[in-house]
Amino acid sequence: MKFSINYKILIGIIILTVFNIGLSVFIYKQNKQIVEETIPQDSRIVKLQTIIQKQFEVENKSLTMNDTIADLLRNYTRDKNLLVLCFDKYSCSSCIDNAIADLLSFKDSIDSLNVLILFSTENKKDIILLKNKINNSFNILSVKEKDIKFEGISENLPLHFFVLDSQLKPFCIYFYAPEFPQLNRKYFNTVHRRFFEKGITGRVYTTTVESKQTEIELKDLQAGKTSEAVFVLKNTGTNPLVIQHVEASCGCTVPDWEKQPVASGKSTEIRVKITPEKSEYFNKTVTVHCNTEGGQILLKVKGTVK
Repeated sequence: MKFSINYKILIGIIILTVFNIGLSVFIYKQNKQIVEETIPQDSRIVKLQTIIQKQFEVENKSLTMNDTIADLLRNYTRDKNLLVLCFDKYSCSSCIDNAIADLLSFKDSIDSLNVLILFSTENKKDIILLKNKINNSFNILSVKEKDIKFEGISENLPLHFFVLDSQLKPFCIYFYAPEFPQLNRKYFNTVHRRFFEKGITGRVYTTTVESKQTEIELKDLQAGKTSEAVFVLKNTGTNPLVIQHVEASCGCTVPDWEKQPVASGKSTEIRVKITPEKSEYFNKTVTVHCNTEGGQILLKVKGTVK
C-alpha cells in the first residue's frame, strides 16, 4: 500500500513538472512577442530609417577625389551608369553580407559590369576576404580613407549605395540597412528603372584581346598537388578591357585575376591553380567573361595526372 501511494505521488510530480515547463515556454513566447512589438526601436535605427526615406532623390551632390581615383572610376563608367556600394573596414560584417546578397539577387536587372564595390582599406587580407565573399561577382576598387568623399560631408558615412554617371556625378545616395528589406528592394527597383533599364545604361564599349596561349598543357600534374597555369591576355583594342568574372568547369580549378580595368595596349594575367583529385587525363575549361565582342574568352588547361 505504501509503495502504491509513493508511485502515485511520483506520477503526479512528473505530470506537474511537464505542465509547468509547457506553461513556462508558452509564457516566454508570448512575452517575447509583446516585448518585440512594444519596445521602441533603437534611436540610431529610427534616425537611419528617417534618413533612408529621404535619399531616393538626393541630388546636387559632388564627390571630391584625387586624379588617380578619378581616372580609375572613369575606366569603370565609360559612358554608362555605375551602381556603387561603398563601405570601410569598420562597417558591420552582417550589413556587408546582406548588401552583397541583395546585389546578387538583382544581377538580372543590374548587370555585374555596372556594379562597383568601393572598399576603404589598405589591408590586403581584407580585400582577399571580400573577393572570396562575393565569389568574384563584382569589380572591387580599394581606396584609402578619405580618398573619395561627398562634398560638404566630413564625417565617415555608414555603408551606402549611390549611382555614378560617366561625368562622375553621384545620384540617389542611399544608406543601406538590412532592417528594412522592403525599402532596400524599393531602392534597387528605383535605380534600375531610372538608370539601368535598356536604353538608359549607355552602350557597352567592347575591345579586342590577344593571347599567345589559350591552351596550356602541364607536364607535372600530380594527384593532390597544386600546380599553376598562367595565361597572359593583351588588350589590343582602343577601350579598356573589363573582366567581369572568370569561372572554371570544376572545383579543382581555381582562377585568379586582377579586378582593375586593363588599359589599351596593356596586358593582364589569369592565374589558374589546379589541384587534381586522382590520376587521370585532365582537361578543364576556364571561361573569362569580359567586354569583348563575343563576351567571353575560353582558356584550357590539360595534362596527365600521375
